[in-house]
Amino acid sequence: MKSVRFKEAGKMRSDIIDEILSVEDRASQIVKIAQDEGRSQVLQAQTKANQDVHDAVANRRAEHLQELEKAEADSALQLDNYQASLDVSSTMGNEAIEDVADRIVKMVSQTRLFGEQV
Repeated sequence: MKSVRFKEAGKMRSDIIDEILSVEDRASQIVKIAQDEGRSQVLQAQTKANQDVHDAVANRRAEHLQELEKAEADSALQLDNYQASLDVSSTMGNEAIEDVADRIVKMVSQTRLFGEQV
């Protein structure tokens, strides 16, 4: 009887040890699956973050390019307006030129040269 009990006790210990090892194996598998899943999620998050940054940079570049093109167009318009105003002011009519020349001659003729009186 004692030997049967020892065999049963030994069998129970063996079953318990096998069950513990089986649970540990399953726990190891769960941990490995969780680690793999975690790595995958981190990689996906990094990939999405990189894409978001890339898209944001591309959008800002496009906005800056539009602003630059608008500034260049505004500058070109201002330059054209300035050049047009110079053309208008530099093309005095003959009457205006003669009037200015007459005034200069009159002013010079009214001055006293070497103390002479007019």
